[in-house]
Amino acid sequence: MAAAISLRSYLLVTTLSKSQRTVTLRFPDISLSHTWNIDILPWAAFHSPSKKRKYYDLVTALDPELVEAMQPHLTAVSSDAPPAEQKIQHAAAAAFLYLFLSLGSQQSPPCVYTLRSTIPIGAGLGSSASTCVCISAALLLQSHALAGPHQDQLSEEAEKQLERINRWAFVGELLIHGNPSGVDNTVASGGKAVLFKRADYNKPPSVARLGDFPELPLLLVDTRQAKSTAAEVAKVAHLRTTHPAVAGHILDAIDKVTESAHALIA
Repeated sequence: MAAAISLRSYLLVTTLSKSQRTVTLRFPDISLSHTWNIDILPWAAFHSPSKKRKYYDLVTALDPELVEAMQPHLTAVSSDAPPAEQKIQHAAAAAFLYLFLSLGSQQSPPCVYTLRSTIPIGAGLGSSASTCVCISAALLLQSHALAGPHQDQLSEEAEKQLERINRWAFVGELLIHGNPSGVDNTVASGGKAVLFKRADYNKPPSVARLGDFPELPLLLVDTRQAKSTAAEVAKVAHLRTTHPAVAGHILDAIDKVTESAHALIA
C-alpha cells in the first residue's frame, strides 16, 4: 500500500526557434543541464521496425540495444561532476533521453525541458517517479497521444490517459532504478493511495485505488542521508536468492499486514 504526499515536481517546456535543432534538459535541483543535437541522436535504432514502440504499448523491460545506442550521447553529461553527483545526473539524463527517443521523432521541435522538484532527491519519497511522470506527460502531449484534461472528458478516457502516462513513467524508472516495482510511478501519476501488487512483470500490476484513504498529517524530516532505491531492491533480490525460505516468510508477513490495513480502511 502506498500513498501520495503533498509535495510536487514540475516541468516547464519552452519551445525554441526551429533553426536551433537542439533539445535541452535542465534539472537545477541536481545541478544538471545538458543539450543534445536532435539530428545526431540515434533515431535509426529507436525507430527501426523491430524496435519502435507505440505510445500505447506496455513496456516492461528496457531494450539493451537501445540503451547501448544512447551511451555515446550520455558520456558528455556532467563529465566534470563528482562521481556521486554524476551517477544521479546520468540516470536522470538517460531516463529523459530514452523517453524522448521512444515518444518523439527526428522532427520533434527544439525545446528546453526544465524540471523542478519540491521532493527531496534520493530520500525514498518517489522524487524520480514524480519527475518521470512529468517527462512522460509532456512527451505524450507533444506527440498528440493525450487529449485534455478538459471539463467534458469522460472518466474512462481520463483513466486511460493516466495509465498511458504511468506506463511510460515506469520506463523512465527502469532507467533510474533497474528493477522498480512500479508502485512509485503509479501513485505519482494517479495520486491518492493504492493497493499495489505485481506478481508478473510481463503483465500490468494489480492496482486498487483507495478513494477513501484519509489525509494524514505527517512530519517528514530530511536526514540528508541519501538512499538508493536500486541498492535496496538489489538487497531484497540477494536475500531472495540466498535465503528464499526466509525471504518468503518476510514477504508473506508484509502482505498480511498490508491486507489487514486495507481491510481497516476499506
